[in-house]
Amino acid sequence: MKREPTNFEALTCEIFSNIQDAMHKITPVSPTPKVNVYDENGVYNVDLFYPGKSREDFKIEVKRENEKDIIIFSSDFEIKKEFDKYLIREFIHTRFIRKFLLPADADRKKIIAKYEGGVLKVKIPKDTKKQKENNFSINID
Repeated sequence: MKREPTNFEALTCEIFSNIQDAMHKITPVSPTPKVNVYDENGVYNVDLFYPGKSREDFKIEVKRENEKDIIIFSSDFEIKKEFDKYLIREFIHTRFIRKFLLPADADRKKIIAKYEGGVLKVKIPKDTKKQKENNFSINID
């Protein structure tokens, strides 16, 4: 049996809904890029869809957090073009961070990345030997 929300619950939902609506109107939200992750021929593949950027706009790092290997995808991009006739300007600054746990058999040192056609393509080869180096960055071709 479904219970009706209390007056407090209904008011709380209405307040937060109104705040969220207002924030979307005054603060542009940069969507988190979508990813496809798949295992093909001994390689883990991560395809991150984020068109309209260049490879210099991305950063990929591998870090150890809580005894686990994490791969971190991020971008912090700002449009610097100045123009004084904007009535609405929503694409000034975009930023995202996506973190994924690396599988235990991932070969951290052989990860390669390429940005083409609006997709950041990352290949993570498998290796039976686990490497324990802490943090490093990945070059994007």
